[in-house]
Amino acid sequence: MKLVTLSFLFAATVSVPCTAHLEHIHEPKSQETRLNDLSFDELVEHIAGNKFVTPQPFTHKALSKELAKRTSDDRPTSHFWRASMLQRAHHFQPALNTLEHYLTLRPSDANALLLKANIETVLGSFDKALATCLSLAAKHSVDLAMVCTLDVKMQSEPLQPIITRLAHSPLREGNSELAYFTQELFATALYFDGQYLAAKQALSPMMGAKLSSSTWLLFADTLMALGQAQQFVEEFSRLNLNIDDIPDALIVRLAHAAPKQWLARAQQRMAHRLADDANNYADALAYYFYHVVDDPITALHWAKQQTHISALKVDTMFYEQIQSELRAQTIN
Repeated sequence: MKLVTLSFLFAATVSVPCTAHLEHIHEPKSQETRLNDLSFDELVEHIAGNKFVTPQPFTHKALSKELAKRTSDDRPTSHFWRASMLQRAHHFQPALNTLEHYLTLRPSDANALLLKANIETVLGSFDKALATCLSLAAKHSVDLAMVCTLDVKMQSEPLQPIITRLAHSPLREGNSELAYFTQELFATALYFDGQYLAAKQALSPMMGAKLSSSTWLLFADTLMALGQAQQFVEEFSRLNLNIDDIPDALIVRLAHAAPKQWLARAQQRMAHRLADDANNYADALAYYFYHVVDDPITALHWAKQQTHISALKVDTMFYEQIQSELRAQTIN
């Protein structure tokens, strides 16, 4: 289950300069344009683009603050974007509350329904998420409802029937948003099933596109599982990002894959999280302490905290992995 919605999920394929290297990662940037000078539509355009792992003119925090200040704007879409920003910051219940209000105003908005299903799945409300997915059949399309349903079922049902269905699905063909969404779902199921090479083969054709962090995370974890961490680092380095543009979960994976270049940056980011709002970044902290710092006891604390925030399979699996390792050490 991806922490993103289908809206603006993929843009047209872009070429990236193969001459970009790790040295081209920039330190935190100044905000060159004043956010309060933007119209609401301009602000929304930046918020929509902020979910991509691309160079960004404004940080997520700055955009969230600006959106929160515009309380006088009562147009319905403002509620959707507030919910979206809350979800990206892992404030799932407030995001769901805001989204449910929006859906009373725009009950057929497919992107809002996808986001609602996503949040319900993260919160472990699988039956509600399935019902939300199924409502897409009447309000949008049967195909989108099917993919959304499989995304939810992946969290609690056997993987093989899902893999088989997606492997033969014509929805993975082409360059539409739905095709990319379905292809990433297929790669996710393969990854969870331990079919890492097949997952890489499913993801590789997508990696030249403008992608969200969920796709990059899946790509990183797949290559790390194959022992191909350097390929992940090299491909990611081509994006030519500012340090503020890189999500926490990717920073810690880069530090794991290439500590010489990335450890100091990860240490700085995690120190900042520990000082402020740590619980909402428990997934990155758990990964950091387990894979980067080699402190499984502290990692277990944050992994457990993440399971309180998220019911996603990936979080449960990681917690159980750390717990099993510590038990084995105790026995030995």
